Amino acid sequence: MASAVIMKLVEEGRLQLDDPVLRWLPEYDSLQLRDGEPAERSPTVREVMTHRAGFYSQKKKLTREQSRLISDLSQSLAQAVQGIAKEPLLTQPGQGYAYSGAGYCVLGRVAEIAAESAMEELLQSRLCEPLQLSRTTYFSKEDNNVAVGSRRVGGRWVADSQAPHLTVPDNRFALVGGSIYSTASDQARFAQMVWAQGMSEGQRYFSPQLWSDWVERQSPKAKYGLGWGQTFGAGGDKKVPIRLAHNGALGSYRAGMVVNLETGFFCVANWTLAGFSNEKTVTARVREAVRQAEQAVVK
Repeated sequence: MASAVIMKLVEEGRLQLDDPVLRWLPEYDSLQLRDGEPAERSPTVREVMTHRAGFYSQKKKLTREQSRLISDLSQSLAQAVQGIAKEPLLTQPGQGYAYSGAGYCVLGRVAEIAAESAMEELLQSRLCEPLQLSRTTYFSKEDNNVAVGSRRVGGRWVADSQAPHLTVPDNRFALVGGSIYSTASDQARFAQMVWAQGMSEGQRYFSPQLWSDWVERQSPKAKYGLGWGQTFGAGGDKKVPIRLAHNGALGSYRAGMVVNLETGFFCVANWTLAGFSNEKTVTARVREAVRQAEQAVVK
């Protein structure tokens, strides 16, 4: 969803995928690698979207400060991005893949500056209003109507403290690639637009060219594009994938989306965890249910 917002700004001419992020963030002109070697250049918007910018990854060991920069909900996005600029890169920009929530924070801040609007406002105006997504937001205020997982603390179950809406009024941090609240029905409308190549309820959301740019392969043999995990047909050398997918996880929240461009199958799943001892079992069951449903459509 965040990548769709970025692509709308590209369509408007506010962003260019191959522009360096330092165009909007001057502090990203003096990045360094872990050994102190200076970065050869600033990463581009495209490299950030495809997780090839070199930013640190939550899937690798983080320092306490790196973790805080993508989890402290009392900070602003601008403050987080200023801090991320001081953290060392894993690789030179463009030279390696590392899934990075920090990178998407940088991407969101670039969007805010380029469009002169906060990320939540961009989400609403560029995605939710055009697609009529009525319950999709970074900052949910529906305290009594939001699913919340739980965890055991001191021998008793408590609501997951990582649920962003539970920190209101302190929460002002849009974790761009990981803290969108949504519903299955809203996500299904989004997934249907993806499958329909940019069309939604008879209206065009993305131009054919922009939709193609959004979903196509970004580098040789890469399996992650502009915000999507990608599956390609036989041979693996095709430009347009046959299947798009992405998962989400924040605290006890879990989500998944699959869009099969070849068969027309799409599916979204959202679930919360009551503790984490059964996480692998529950996730495996959800994935198996999606796999069986997708196979049934193919047959």
